[in-house]
Amino acid sequence: MPPTRPNTNPTAQSAVAAGRQAVLRTITREGVASSAMVGIGETYFAAFALALGHSDATAGLLASVPLLAGAVLQMATPKGLVRLQSYRRWVVGSAVVQALTFVPLIWGALAGRLPTSTLFISAALYWAAAMSTAAGWNPWVGRMVPRRTRARYFAHRARYAQAAVLVGICLGGVVLHVFDDGPQKLHGFALLFAIAFVARAVSSRLLALHPDADPCSEPDPDETAAITPAAVGGRRLFAYLLGSQLTVQVAAPYFTPYMLEHLHFGYAPYVALTAASFLARIVAAPMLGRFAHNYGARRMLRVCALGITPLPLLWLVSNSFGYLLVVQLIAGVAWGGYELATLLLFFDAVSERSRPALLAKFNLANAVAMVVGAMLGAWLLGAAGSSLTTYAWLFGVSALGRAAVLPLLGRIPDYVPPPGAADELPIRTMAVRPSMGAIQRPVLAGLPGDKSG
Repeated sequence: MPPTRPNTNPTAQSAVAAGRQAVLRTITREGVASSAMVGIGETYFAAFALALGHSDATAGLLASVPLLAGAVLQMATPKGLVRLQSYRRWVVGSAVVQALTFVPLIWGALAGRLPTSTLFISAALYWAAAMSTAAGWNPWVGRMVPRRTRARYFAHRARYAQAAVLVGICLGGVVLHVFDDGPQKLHGFALLFAIAFVARAVSSRLLALHPDADPCSEPDPDETAAITPAAVGGRRLFAYLLGSQLTVQVAAPYFTPYMLEHLHFGYAPYVALTAASFLARIVAAPMLGRFAHNYGARRMLRVCALGITPLPLLWLVSNSFGYLLVVQLIAGVAWGGYELATLLLFFDAVSERSRPALLAKFNLANAVAMVVGAMLGAWLLGAAGSSLTTYAWLFGVSALGRAAVLPLLGRIPDYVPPPGAADELPIRTMAVRPSMGAIQRPVLAGLPGDKSG
């Protein structure tokens, strides 16, 4: 049989190219819709708990503990994909479940009450669906984007998605501000969660339009055989990140109740401070990329790790909105550099074959560290009472803990990205936090050297 020749018909090639461009546009639109859900939905879970009358500790734990459910479920995603033999069914099903988690929140906002257990179950299902979706979405969408344009395309998509998150945050702030002075204050949250539900429903529909693919049933990669020479440094990096996460979460989940309940900020300044940190990350990204190229990712991580260390203490200096706005802008730049540096060092230390499995395990360990830190903070609030003095202790413990883990950065290997490489590192924004800007995860298919699909 003679070898099959590639189709050189210009009309057929044009049709294929047009079809591919249509798929890429659909992927981008889906990213905008799902990101809008993040900005206007999950961002306000903790504020909603406070508006219902739940305690500071409950609001803080709601921003951290449910992530553990998502991290656990993502470990089962590969087997689920093989069983279904369809990326589309798994991802679309997970996205629909995530949309439905807003239904009890809408009901609770309209009824004016919602038990703590229902709040945590809804948030846990939200995060379980979110991380299950991401675990299937990464390899699936990676197959649809040509290798030569992957990094640039996913970076371009990330910019649209970040803009959608920011718009969602600001729109949420406007809605809550409008409803804040009226007797139906909780109805503002009902409207936010209804919009988030619609956004995820639209996202689910767009996911269903993606061409399907069958997951391959393959054994898990042997991580020890696929580790790069920087692996030992990678383990040190992971040890620092886990220690840092634990100490950060002692205070981070409790910034929302601190601002709303103790500084008595309205929703407008609360949202402005939250958005400022996230916006600073976006604006500073090109500058941070140039810094990484000129001085290396290790130096940037050390500088930014040092920068995030005193941030909780700065909140105790003054409750002036203008002062705290400056603090948030600085925090956004520091956290943006911190996460960019860790992502650069991650893909340098871990071979491309091991990235999916190691990232899943790291996400699980990271979620455990978050829960331990948040529960320590909740214990301090419960033991000493929710007062300004207790918050001063809480923020002080977090700052001291961040300083204590800094020596772990001493022997991490360096990595200097080529010009422009840092600007094309694609990320997904999973959540927005007032104390750190965002919780973000890499799009593995767009990382340099990736061979998925």
